[in-house]
Amino acid sequence: MSRVRIVKGNITKIIGGNYRRYSNDNIENIGSKVIQTGKDGVWYGVNGEPPKAPMLNFQEPILNGDVIFCNGYLSSPKKNPGSYLNVIMDKVPDDITQNPLRGVNMNEKKLTDDVDIYTNDELEMDNRRGGGTLYSDPNYETTENYRWIFAAKEKFEGYWEGYDNVTKKRYSQVFKEYFHALGNAHFINGSHGLQSSGAHRVEHGIAQGYSWAQRKWNIKEKSVIEDVKEKKIPEPLVIHHSINL
Repeated sequence: MSRVRIVKGNITKIIGGNYRRYSNDNIENIGSKVIQTGKDGVWYGVNGEPPKAPMLNFQEPILNGDVIFCNGYLSSPKKNPGSYLNVIMDKVPDDITQNPLRGVNMNEKKLTDDVDIYTNDELEMDNRRGGGTLYSDPNYETTENYRWIFAAKEKFEGYWEGYDNVTKKRYSQVFKEYFHALGNAHFINGSHGLQSSGAHRVEHGIAQGYSWAQRKWNIKEKSVIEDVKEKKIPEPLVIHHSINL
């Protein structure tokens, strides 16, 4: 990228520290007069290595692990008709006392329902079974997977079905490749429906995050670990005796 700066007046720079310029080619000063003064003089022709780019500018990320995609509100009437019916019936999806239709929203009666978590293993299984077609695919209507009640893959990965204009890949695929997470991508259903509370969505998302970590990494409560420690029977002491012949 090049930058051209044209100034009709003067440019004054006041710098408290050192002022350095780096270039792969010559730095030219063209004009009627160039005046540079310094306490210890001005040095020209001194080669030096430019500072390294900050970590954020690295092409490859350091992160190499799991990626979690959490979808937002599934707004399509085809994908989530229950949410629209709740509005028509004036039912708030967060209030279970109103007995709202769940549609494809999160489970309000159980904040950590496994149905709202779609692991990479489940995604790969659906792909092997032929369930890898999404609504956005041109051949969707001609496949056996065409249905009004869409499959789990459409519900989860389908939220990220848009294509990147540069790579011509799905957004989810771009993210998985960038973070070296192929085979380690998981999805959480974060749809609450119209008229839902923002605070409630945050609460639900935190609970789902902990539930995912517990399921994926087999995390146990502190009380469970301490209980196991108390009940654990000490292993017998075994003394090995060797005889040198």
